[in-house]
Amino acid sequence: MWVLLFSASPVHLAFEIVLLRSVSSFLVAAGAASHSFMMNPYRSLRSFHSSALLLREHSPNVGRLYSPRRAEPN
Repeated sequence: MWVLLFSASPVHLAFEIVLLRSVSSFLVAAGAASHSFMMNPYRSLRSFHSSALLLREHSPNVGRLYSPRRAEPN
């Protein structure tokens, strides 16, 4: 907070405000995600799995990174 009060220029002030907003938004999103996972872990994992499958359909390179079943040897 002290950094905001003693900024040298308006550009620095704007950058610090944007940085603080993005950090606080990330913390709020992380808190909401952990809360929903604690309330219903099965639903959260199922949601992650379905979004990963959708991502895999739309971009084939991601399929190599996340695969729900083991790859078979050639």
